[in-house]
Amino acid sequence: MSTNQGHKVYTTWDNDNFYLAMTGADFDTVGDLEIYFDTRNTGTSQLTEGINSNDNLPFNADFAFVASDNTNYGLKVPTILSGWVDLTSCTGLDATIGTTGDSDTEIAIPWDCLDADGDEIRVLAFVKNGGTVVSAHPDATS
Repeated sequence: MSTNQGHKVYTTWDNDNFYLAMTGADFDTVGDLEIYFDTRNTGTSQLTEGINSNDNLPFNADFAFVASDNTNYGLKVPTILSGWVDLTSCTGLDATIGTTGDSDTEIAIPWDCLDADGDEIRVLAFVKNGGTVVSAHPDATS
């Protein structure tokens, strides 16, 4: 579990999905959620949208889950020419994004969509508002 700015993040998995839950984040008002996954020996250290054009990820991400609300979320993949683009081939992705009435976020991503080439992945999540990071998970003390 990681806690930062009152947002708590939990992860788990089974044979079919990677699960992430976040509590305490109202994405109607707090901003957007970006979760980066390093699952392969490829990827990019560039963020999907410039939090700060000088910032890079601490690893090369192969996938990003990006959400702003319950109707605008999905997986993205990095490309050389177009930057991060929607991963339209991912089926089975399911998410409920936290709102004013219910600040719990639950995400289920099929392993097939993350296309891991081993049994280890790295994950880094940001809650951001405009170009400012509101919280990062895991936090520096996790």
